[in-house]
Amino acid sequence: MEDYTCWTAQQVHAFRNQYAATDEPLLISVSRMAKEKNLDFLIDGLAKVKGLICTPFKCLLVGDGPEKTRLEEKVSALGLDGQIIFTGNMPPREVARCYLAADLFIFASTSETQGMVLVEAMAGGCPVVAVRASGVHDVVKDGYNGLTVAESTHSWAKAVINMLTDSQQLSAMSQNSLSFAENYSEENITEKVLKLYRRVVILGKSKNVP
Repeated sequence: MEDYTCWTAQQVHAFRNQYAATDEPLLISVSRMAKEKNLDFLIDGLAKVKGLICTPFKCLLVGDGPEKTRLEEKVSALGLDGQIIFTGNMPPREVARCYLAADLFIFASTSETQGMVLVEAMAGGCPVVAVRASGVHDVVKDGYNGLTVAESTHSWAKAVINMLTDSQQLSAMSQNSLSFAENYSEENITEKVLKLYRRVVILGKSKNVP
């Protein structure tokens, strides 16, 4: 959690102001820029969001990879240069500041197995809009700390719009995301592992009793 607690409110606010105007929602997605991350879907979904609402927004795409140049060209071709910003790779501590500054984490990958990037976003107070998938299902509790939808850009865009246009829902899910992420803190994980080891040791001893 040190990557999150090292930033002051002023530092987070200053970072946010680099990318988004006052009261302008700031979205974020963090992933390797490769085909399996389904970023074409995400960009097409954001194009629909732009076309369906008048509310201006910004979205940070954090990461690098073989598809980055092509995706940048796609964003330009769709006229989304004013909404989508490619930041490249960032150190983990800087990524944590991104999460703290953002309002919503958006996700389209269907190949995740653990969904740890979603937990990391939630630790920064970001609820999630994602495509339903096994790793996502384990972490995003629909209607509690985010929204999950079928792999349809229309459904995904509607979910993003739902979050951006309902400040009370967004705020409540942000708090729920923080609470949920605490379950995955190093302290809690360590305690759970210790409890498991204790149970294994006790069970082993009980079976060896004549």
